[in-house]
Amino acid sequence: MRRVDSYGFGVQFDVSEKDFTFRSWMGDMPPGRTYVVTLKDRKANMQISAIPTTLEEELTSAFPVFSEHVGESDVLAPTGRVVGKDRWGYLKSGERWRFVRFFWGARVGYRLTRTKEATLLDQVISSACVLPTADH
Repeated sequence: MRRVDSYGFGVQFDVSEKDFTFRSWMGDMPPGRTYVVTLKDRKANMQISAIPTTLEEELTSAFPVFSEHVGESDVLAPTGRVVGKDRWGYLKSGERWRFVRFFWGARVGYRLTRTKEATLLDQVISSACVLPTADH
């Protein structure tokens, strides 16, 4: 198991090294690290980032327009405090997308993905650990 963080934004994800491969890069404007976590031997992947990406724009503006169903819910810390927003949707074909934005900057999401692969990506998102910080 590998723990992937959102580059100092207080959210970490547990990702199985047996099931996933990892790539990352450091952006400079604004500064921050982006991870691409890909299912081994498949194209399905997700991004974990502390900075806005083109994926975020697609998942919040374009994908909802073409989706058969779109949902949104609060992300809650174990204490019950709201720490983010979770948006998801699916097409008539059954392909799903999902995007979670934590209030202090961390983001995670994936593009249209078949149900079986989306379920595996959702497990990573569900592993989110919100770390307490002095200013949050």
